[in-house]
Formats: sequence, structure tokens, C-alpha cells
Amino acid sequence: PECSGIRTKGDFEKIRMIKPPIDLQNQFAEIVEKVEDIKSQYQQSLTELENLYGALSQKAFKGELALSRVPLEKISVQQQTAETDEQPATVPPQTTESDGSQTIQLPDPDDATALSSDEGRKAIIEQWLDAYIGQIRHGAAFSATGFIQAVQYKLLDIMDDAMPLLGVEEYDHIRDWVFQALEDGRLTQNYGDADKRVQINPVKV
Repeated sequence: PECSGIRTKGDFEKIRMIKPPIDLQNQFAEIVEKVEDIKSQYQQSLTELENLYGALSQKAFKGELALSRVPLEKISVQQQTAETDEQPATVPPQTTESDGSQTIQLPDPDDATALSSDEGRKAIIEQWLDAYIGQIRHGAAFSATGFIQAVQYKLLDIMDDAMPLLGVEEYDHIRDWVFQALEDGRLTQNYGDADKRVQINPVKV
């Protein structure tokens, strides 16, 4: 190697080195500065969004946000019927993990006709919520979206076409049940270190 025999300044000056023109060096320095500036701006935005999300989550769980006023996407009867017709004959089991590592099955109700009344539907969905929470594996987070999806699939599987799917009232009841589960200790609110988000975990006894 050329560097092995360096003993004097003259030896060092004999080493062939890549030296781009000063203009290119200056351009590269400007690019690096711009990249670092953009990275800093994105990091600041991320921090502000995380703080905002955390504050909103706390207010939501304390009931200080009127989540029931959030408008839901309206689906026409024709579109809902078309989507129902496209459902497979065999309803797939629901998963709580994006990689499908856990399967949760909601039990069949003792009396499916109870789904035709508001009170009967509330009671059955509450039983499903207990069953759903009970099947979540240790360390996994509860997903309200996952539970609602599981209920939708279960309703499509067992009810006749005349029964409507979940509406705003059912969503409000599910929200209230989740809050109640947090209050009575069946669920607990934690901060996920991995995804930097507030998450809800079932309490395993």
C-alpha cells in the first residue's frame, strides 16, 4: 500500500488523492445543508404531530372530545347492497395483526333473532366485545377498528338481508363500552414504544 511507507511530508504529498473541483465541493456542501435542513423540518413536524396526537388521545379517552359528531362516510343503499353481494359465502376469520398472526372468532349468539331489535343487538355486541377482548393474546393491543370489522363480518354471516349493518348508534355504544372497559380495568391505556402511539391493551389475569 502507498501509505505504508509514509515517513515525511514529501512522502505524503506523493500520494494520489481524488480532489474534485472546488465548485463541485461547494455544490455538494449546499446539497448536504439543504438535506439536513429538510430533515430537521420533518423531524420538527413529526414531533408536533406526535404531541398533537397524544393530546387528542388523552382528551378522547377522558370524554372531552365529541367523537360522535365526527361525520361518517355515507354509503348508498345500492352500494351497500352491492358490497354485501360481493362478500364470500364463507366469512373469513378476523385477525388482529397486520400479518394475520392471530385469529379471533366471535361466537354465534344464542338467539340470532335478537339482532332485529336495538336492545337485543346491543346485548349481543357487548357479549362479542367481551369475547373479543378475551381472545387477544398477551401483549397485543386492542383494535376498535378490528373489533368493528369482526362484528360486521359476523353480522353478514348470520343475519338475513333485511337487517341493517352497524350504524352510528352502534358505533357510539361500542365507544362507550370501550370507555367502560377502561374504567373497570378490563382494558388499560399504554404508550407503545415501538410505534410511538397510545394503545389499548387487555388486562390478563
